[in-house]
Amino acid sequence: MEWLRDNVFRPYPELLIFLTIAAGFLLGRLRYRSLALGAVTGCLVAGLVIGSQAKVEIDGPIKSVFFPMFLFALGYDVGPQFFRALRKDGLPQVFLVPRG
Repeated sequence: MEWLRDNVFRPYPELLIFLTIAAGFLLGRLRYRSLALGAVTGCLVAGLVIGSQAKVEIDGPIKSVFFPMFLFALGYDVGPQFFRALRKDGLPQVFLVPRG
């Protein structure tokens, strides 16, 4: 692992990011009964595991591009579910809010 980290991932940290995305998509496709992580959560978990083991510093410009992409993917994945639930159950919950 040290040879791979020093000779491949440190000079080219983008490869580590794409490896993390690929591993995350594969992890997100796994199912146990009715439980599945999904692609975005799989990428987050894969990033945590790979990042803790690889110990490669990612430069600022790369961070500032991939972090908003992750947030966009998360919002794109969860957004329709959020608005569907808000439309279905939102009005009754408005009436449950205490008035001050």
